[in-house]
Amino acid sequence: MIVVKVGGSVLKKPEDFLYTARRIREKWVELNEIPIIVVSAMKGVTDELISASLGSMELLESVEQRYMEVADELGSRKLADRVRNEINRVREALKKPCNGILRSYVVSLGERLSRIAMTQALEAEGVRAFEVDATDVIVTNSVPDDAIIEYNITARKLLELIDLSTRLKAAPVIEGFVGADLNGLVTTLGRGSSDYTATTIASILGTTAYLVTEVPGIMTADPAVVPSARPVEILSYEEAHEAACLGVKGMNPKAIEPLMMFNSSSVIIGTWDFWGTKITSRKVKGPKILCHKGSAISIVGHGVNSHEFALKLLRSLEKLSIKVASMEFNELKPLLKLSAKLEEETKEILARLYDKLFSEVS
Repeated sequence: MIVVKVGGSVLKKPEDFLYTARRIREKWVELNEIPIIVVSAMKGVTDELISASLGSMELLESVEQRYMEVADELGSRKLADRVRNEINRVREALKKPCNGILRSYVVSLGERLSRIAMTQALEAEGVRAFEVDATDVIVTNSVPDDAIIEYNITARKLLELIDLSTRLKAAPVIEGFVGADLNGLVTTLGRGSSDYTATTIASILGTTAYLVTEVPGIMTADPAVVPSARPVEILSYEEAHEAACLGVKGMNPKAIEPLMMFNSSSVIIGTWDFWGTKITSRKVKGPKILCHKGSAISIVGHGVNSHEFALKLLRSLEKLSIKVASMEFNELKPLLKLSAKLEEETKEILARLYDKLFSEVS
């Protein structure tokens, strides 16, 4: 059994649910593979729900409209009724002062609606599927907005879920981003944390997680700065964690933690037609990612934190007539940082350094 996480970036339009269901059927179900499907809210919905929780109630109507359009696309009165019911519950809840627990319930509405819609889309494509409420399976601590998953308890619940899936011969559909503490109170795992849900499930089960996005993988650099940037083929757990901490791909760093803890799974990232990046326990030396924030330029990759690499890099900088304010690295992390003298020079330095870095230095 594998895990398939469907990100909000590929759930933009009403027709995307049926398209996603069809691709899941073609890629896995027709090959007798029953996936666990983790879904995100439609693109932009979580931001609207955060605003709604702060008083902008008109945005709740926008969310309702988007999922009603999905119901129309599926021709499902059942889905339309459930969307109305979920929206009305949230509308009623927001009549009370919005504390952390209530906010988690409100902002996770998009994931709940996606879970309902995706299950019906799969059934419309002839795939046996059933809904799984994440609050019944993903057990967390009691931090409402940035909860941490309790692996041992969650593992027991996942084994029960797998047993049910096997008996039903049906694919479980569960929302990402959401869990519940031991008292049953709804928690959320932090922004970009549907990946965390997916990697936790995959790590506990010792299987592969596929993260479906609109880009072909984790890129060697920002294509807007370096047009020749390409997907990184292999990233180790440690490299992926450093990249996530630097904000690469918008992945929550917590998504890498279960991979490092269980050391039993791989993550494959890409589009439906091209899986460009694999995160694995395998360590391959050399620079993998070049990124920037402010005046800081970061190089991620095993071996870049060595004196030998630093000397090669300094020679390359000299050849390019690039002057930097500082260089620092930590021998315990696959990371090296440079600081530009002026922040406005950062992108130019990164672009000029890229070709040297991924050819001569590596």
